Amino acid sequence: MKNKRTGLYKYAEVIINAKLDSKAKSLLWFYAYAYNWKEEKPSYWPQRRICASVGMSRSTYQEKREYLEELGWIKVQHRGFDTPCKVSVDLGIDDPNYETKSWAKWHPSNIEILPEEEEDDFEDHSINDKLNNLSLLESNPPVSQEIRPEEEIQRFDNVMEWFG
Repeated sequence: MKNKRTGLYKYAEVIINAKLDSKAKSLLWFYAYAYNWKEEKPSYWPQRRICASVGMSRSTYQEKREYLEELGWIKVQHRGFDTPCKVSVDLGIDDPNYETKSWAKWHPSNIEILPEEEEDDFEDHSINDKLNNLSLLESNPPVSQEIRPEEEIQRFDNVMEWFG
């Protein structure tokens, strides 16, 4: 069977292993997600929307965007004062100061698999199953509408099943 990984999926593996500041990595994840992989077109989201989506201040955003630019992870095309920049993702280099951080020793490239990371028989419900159950819940009428008792029981069962 042929491997059908998308560009985003392959790039996600690169991001996971990149030695970058966590806030910058969060911003890079956003840019990778917003990038049009099929047509290879950059993101052009406004700064305010990006800040709101990733949960960072404008000053932090500016700092981390410049950090990613300097390390070659993104390319920014400025288009004017009131026009959003176009941002393309790229393959950059690791942060040269990364190894000085307290968490660096646990980076996947620095350690063997720890005992607590070994696979075991942990039972987990698939995220796809949970999302499907969520869409079932959304198809039910709102609580404010009149619901017959047998529908209420089914609705409650769907909610309880979704939460596991």
